[in-house]
Amino acid sequence: MTSRNLFRAAALAVTAGLLLAAPGAGTAAAGSQTVNNACQYSYDSYWRDMDVTMTGTPSAATAQPGDTIRLSGQVFDVTLPDWLAEYGYNFGLLQAGENQLPTDVWVAVRGTNTVEGVQWQKVETVATTTITVTSTGSFDDATEFTYNAPQLSDTDWTAKGGPIAFSQARADSLPPLPVASGGANRAVRGSVFLHVDLGGIFLGLDCSAGGFIADGSNFTERIAPPFATVDVPAFSCINPLTPQGTSSVPVRLELLPDPADPATVRPGGSLTTSPRVRYRIPTGYLQALAAAGRLQPGETTLTGTLRVGLRALGATPAGQIATAPLEGDVRIVVDSGGQVTVFTTTAAGTVESDDVSGTAVLSPTTWTASGTSGLQLAAGAVGALGAVPLGGGTDATAYGSAYARLELTPETGPATRLSLDCASGEVDVAQPGIAYGERGNVAPAAGGDQGRYAIEANDLDPFTTIPVEGVVVTPPPVDPGPTPDPGPAPLPAPPVVLPGSPPPPSGQGGPAPPARPLLAIESTALRATSNRVRVTVRCTGGGTCTGQLKLRTAGKVRLTKRAKARQLTLSQTLRYRVASGRTTTVTVRLSRTGTTLLRRSSRVRAQVVATPSGKKGVTRTLTLRRTR
Repeated sequence: MTSRNLFRAAALAVTAGLLLAAPGAGTAAAGSQTVNNACQYSYDSYWRDMDVTMTGTPSAATAQPGDTIRLSGQVFDVTLPDWLAEYGYNFGLLQAGENQLPTDVWVAVRGTNTVEGVQWQKVETVATTTITVTSTGSFDDATEFTYNAPQLSDTDWTAKGGPIAFSQARADSLPPLPVASGGANRAVRGSVFLHVDLGGIFLGLDCSAGGFIADGSNFTERIAPPFATVDVPAFSCINPLTPQGTSSVPVRLELLPDPADPATVRPGGSLTTSPRVRYRIPTGYLQALAAAGRLQPGETTLTGTLRVGLRALGATPAGQIATAPLEGDVRIVVDSGGQVTVFTTTAAGTVESDDVSGTAVLSPTTWTASGTSGLQLAAGAVGALGAVPLGGGTDATAYGSAYARLELTPETGPATRLSLDCASGEVDVAQPGIAYGERGNVAPAAGGDQGRYAIEANDLDPFTTIPVEGVVVTPPPVDPGPTPDPGPAPLPAPPVVLPGSPPPPSGQGGPAPPARPLLAIESTALRATSNRVRVTVRCTGGGTCTGQLKLRTAGKVRLTKRAKARQLTLSQTLRYRVASGRTTTVTVRLSRTGTTLLRRSSRVRAQVVATPSGKKGVTRTLTLRRTR
């Protein structure tokens, strides 16, 4: 008989609600996750940050290896940059009034511990914006882009064993896409690609979870957190208490990343980490021990040691072994009728528990990043533990990659020792005639049970991945196939600076990426006429300059002889809005304080203070004169 549900290791940290003793097939709740992406723009090849939100609902909250999970209700959502409307208008691609931008979207979704691994699909949507212009025909403003968030088709996933975490896939997860000139295929670097039609000229956004670095010339990848999870057991454990024909024990274990691990590791850099182990031994298993005579009436304490084999992808060494103590403030009480009750002592006092559970910290291990795919840690393969000390000079040669040595100590009498030998995969009793032996995978003549079990291994996906800083895997060259008839040309490098991006890195050539809008004060002197002052300003960079403008004294002055000297505000605050590349004159009204000062003196040293929205203000000191 195949056993599938003992220990499990998580590919990513999941909620405590997954730690159920007997998983059912309850419907999973819808999940959503917003992930910062770095997107490479086709017109200048620079990377800019943008949020991507993904939503989906698995068909079950828990499953068994081999089960099919349907991921439905998948929705992809992203906010197009607001400067795109102005860019399109200035190049004659978009018009005043309502504009519709057909957009093709390719999305790759990752399902850890599934046969499929990654699945991708294409969806289409139409983004809409309304542009307003000035009386001279210059761009004035545009509404935010709105569109119906594309819904992806349902996808089916096959559980291999181990929790499934659905998330945006890693970089290089999409195949070559028809986004080159004329619709030819081109290799892309990300897991999300947007192809925006700007009136026959196309803008491509090639996106990966992460953030731009080196002033936008590259990006650092991050691992996207899951938007939905499914609890699937990963380990089967061999135990002497199980009946002759089975090997299943309802004990659970989960490997979790070290919360102190950094977001990235340097190329060739080392990482010392202490992953955590979350474990659970339900009362039902303890009840079985009592029924087998291994737990006597009275109070018993449980302690033990867990050994876990860890393997590394993209790091050296290839594998190491870490240990963790299994202990806590737990009392196991067996009454005269053989009924087992577990009591746990917490800060709030002693409470009755359904199980023996806790989190242990594995001993530190040190790994060195050796490649470009990131430093990844996973549970070791079958047989990774080798010899396991049992005490008294005796070793066990373990079948699996996790081995728990438990000790049950009653108030009186000898302690009971148990071993749980756990493998990631399915375990069958191949030859039930061979008796169980605590020494594991050694010959029966030497006290083992070699040949009793047949193991179908499952290499679990990594439970933690730390990308290499500033390194992205470059996809191999791809044959684009036959070239179709010439179509719309790719988006050219614009001859003007656009908004919304960091400057290019120092010393790099090529077209400059968009600069942020900046208001410059052009006036060289100020004159007050009928309590009004005209100020000439110019909006440089790209986008629309918005903010507030006012006048104040350049230094501290006394409004009256008895008043304290201080810097005074001379005008009311004016809200300005100036289109990119335009020079205009705005008019501010003097305040009562400003009017009083100019009546007393025909000239005042004043500062023009322009405060762009959400940014540090700029000032210019000028002489303010009163016109007679």
